[in-house]
Amino acid sequence: MIPWLKNIYSGFGRFTRSYTDKVLGGTYDHFLAYLPHKSGRLNNKLLDFVFSRVSVSEDRIQQIQQMAENGIIVYVNKNQSKMEYICCNKQYHKYGLPVPELGIGYNLLIFQPVSRLLKIFWAHVDYFFRHFSFLTPYKNQYFKKALASGIPAFFSLFGGKTFYPRLLKSKTNPVQELISLQKTIDTPIILVPQAMFFSKRPPKTKPGILDFFLGGLSKKPGKLRRLFILFYNPKNTFIEIAEPLNLKHFIDRTENAEMRDENLALALRRVLLSSINQTRQRVTGPLIKSREEIKENIMGSARLQRFIEQHAAENEKTIQEVNKETYNYLDEIAANYSMNWIMVYDFILTWMLNHIFDGMVVDYENLARLKGISETSPLIFVPTHKSHLDYLVLSYVLYNNRIACPHIAAGKNLSFWPLGPIFRGGGAFFMRRTFKGQKLYSRVFLEYIHKILEEGFNLEFFLEGGRSRSGKMLTPKTGLLSIILEAYNEGACKDMIFVPVNIGYDRIIEEASYIHELEGGEKKAENLPQLLNARKSLKTRYGKVYVNFNEPISLNQHLSRTQSDLNAMQPSEKRGFITDFSRMLTKRIDDVTTATPYCIVSAAILNCPRKRFTYDYLMSIMETYLFYLQARHVKLADTITSDHAHAFGHVLESFESRKFIEQLQIDSDQKNPLYMVNEDKRPAMEYYKNNSIYFFAPAAYIAMALLQLESFRFSSHDIFKEYEFLEDFFKKEFTPIIEKTTEQMIRICIKIFIDAGMVMPHETRPDTYDLTADGLKKLQLFAGFLYPYFESYLIALTYIKNEPDVSEGKGDFKKILSHGRKMYKNSQIERLEAVSTPTLKNAYKFFTDQAIIGDEDPTKADFYEDKILKYLALLA
Repeated sequence: MIPWLKNIYSGFGRFTRSYTDKVLGGTYDHFLAYLPHKSGRLNNKLLDFVFSRVSVSEDRIQQIQQMAENGIIVYVNKNQSKMEYICCNKQYHKYGLPVPELGIGYNLLIFQPVSRLLKIFWAHVDYFFRHFSFLTPYKNQYFKKALASGIPAFFSLFGGKTFYPRLLKSKTNPVQELISLQKTIDTPIILVPQAMFFSKRPPKTKPGILDFFLGGLSKKPGKLRRLFILFYNPKNTFIEIAEPLNLKHFIDRTENAEMRDENLALALRRVLLSSINQTRQRVTGPLIKSREEIKENIMGSARLQRFIEQHAAENEKTIQEVNKETYNYLDEIAANYSMNWIMVYDFILTWMLNHIFDGMVVDYENLARLKGISETSPLIFVPTHKSHLDYLVLSYVLYNNRIACPHIAAGKNLSFWPLGPIFRGGGAFFMRRTFKGQKLYSRVFLEYIHKILEEGFNLEFFLEGGRSRSGKMLTPKTGLLSIILEAYNEGACKDMIFVPVNIGYDRIIEEASYIHELEGGEKKAENLPQLLNARKSLKTRYGKVYVNFNEPISLNQHLSRTQSDLNAMQPSEKRGFITDFSRMLTKRIDDVTTATPYCIVSAAILNCPRKRFTYDYLMSIMETYLFYLQARHVKLADTITSDHAHAFGHVLESFESRKFIEQLQIDSDQKNPLYMVNEDKRPAMEYYKNNSIYFFAPAAYIAMALLQLESFRFSSHDIFKEYEFLEDFFKKEFTPIIEKTTEQMIRICIKIFIDAGMVMPHETRPDTYDLTADGLKKLQLFAGFLYPYFESYLIALTYIKNEPDVSEGKGDFKKILSHGRKMYKNSQIERLEAVSTPTLKNAYKFFTDQAIIGDEDPTKADFYEDKILKYLALLA
């Protein structure tokens, strides 16, 4: 029967061969797996409409474009999904990515144009009657030929016949065929792992009823659920692309070179699967366990139970009593992480950015770099702390850039109702201000940190301990950092990545309360009435928010680079390591500060040597500072880079409307008005000046040293000693630049002074410079940054000299503040901003370290007093 049919068709085929060859193009390479990007008008319009709002991560687009120039792009996802493949087929062109037109293991019947369907049908019929076997792309080597011709492809690791069915039923599989093809061609095949998301929610230990019937949102939602989200909540539908893998390089690795193809395919599949899973966890975070489950897991820790037994024996308590106390501590500490509250954060901050701020400026370049790193180890975010909004800002940025939101260390003072439950829901866990004498609490807190790191959560803590009231970074508090490093040392995670973050504001919402505290007012405990009163702030505009990321620091790499071993360190060595590490973090946070127009204008007004100043004169000072910042490659606010004169003018208008400065009505040119500063408002402007003072400190030291020389000619050696003295004197105020030597910083600043026309190199003598007349005036502007600090230290020193029995207590600082106000009233100091609690505390600690307090010999105190008075005289 079969030979008879074959003969009949062969005879018939002789008459139709030319027509068949013409229709099929002389090849049987016509399959449903091929879907051209332009597959018919109706299809294109319909599919473009369906997927038009699906976004694609842009972090790796340029990288893939470059790799596509000399390679064959093959996109890889985890579970077979026609929806994901078609979405890529329609959306990638819009993003400038190679469009996957070849779906390995896919049959796309209903999306084919009618003309292609007829060709496919005819090819299969013709092949069947000629060979009496079915035509398949594997048998015909279609995929290999298509890939070799450079057609971008797409395939899945699971589902249909993409992996296990083919692995079990045939001698080959798609992964193995890719390897086989790569071995026969020189062009590299670039595998691009990716994941399509329909939610940012992490998986839960207890799925809901909708998850049971419609599939979990975070893992594999069902078709109905995916379609519903696609049409009604497209914001939650997006594609994340992982690090591309060069298959040629993978095969050539030493450990892979001798593998058989089938074993190599398994190894490659594991790598791709791991990359996709890490990308998914980076976006959603690890499996979410309930608060009670986390607490019970910690309570069941053998390590903690051993400590409880020991603690009970030492304190003559029963184990039951200590267990109860431990559980109460955990209840006080633990977060209640919930994506519902994260979404509330997102809503609140979106509203605030639209209504009371002028938007947010994010360092997307470094944030994109962070994404790849975040897939391997927990991220430890270390941001500045200037506002309560910081808790929301970083989570907002991460959530909207598809990085799992962190657990956040917060002070116990914020655990009051209703903020406490809200912050807990956003990932906040609460800690006491001090652990001193609380051995059990300390251990419980360590176990909690250990657990969240072990689970794979990201972590956020503020190195400064509390919010900065002075505008600059505070001296690092290393307690929590020590606990985090101890958790790492006890095996909570294999590595951790520290991420320095600088969060800045044009204006701070808490401005009034900060000035109140700086001037000695009592800090008001956070409570519900205070929260309700804060609504008045929502009627004011506060400019922009700036979020910058510095280069992440792998703890493993840092330990290797410094040849440090935490296990082998003695307690004193470990304290030294932690102190150095905290300083490095502080320095890196400061390095990515955004210089705002508010910083520069405030600095110009406060450092201006004249009591009254014109707009043009003030603008010349601001441009001097701007030139210096640009030469130091400091990040500048976008309003400055676009039009600095307009930005500075806008701030002056704001300061005038808020009575910080006053325009004098003295028949002056309205284009160059005359201003005078309101002395009572200087502390508020000092806060904004301090936001960027870190960058000016080296120049201020050099300017001060040059003024003290009282000579127009100098060498770098002449100012070396004075620079080091000032750097040490103000080491509690400004972060030392540990990555550069004193000599290097002096040369950097002198080079800037030369470019600014302040200094001229000598024509014949090396390392010799002449100060210009204009330079002498500008030295005052740079040294002026130190003026209020000299006066603050003078206040503390004169108080200590008059009160030799002074002790470090809260009451003493009140007396020091009172002493400072008295000196200001008696014109013994000029700057009201010098009467500042944080600076006076730093001054007191400095003189304590110098053993001046309680020292019967007044020589050292007199030395510092004479130094300060001399500096102030040079700046007068």
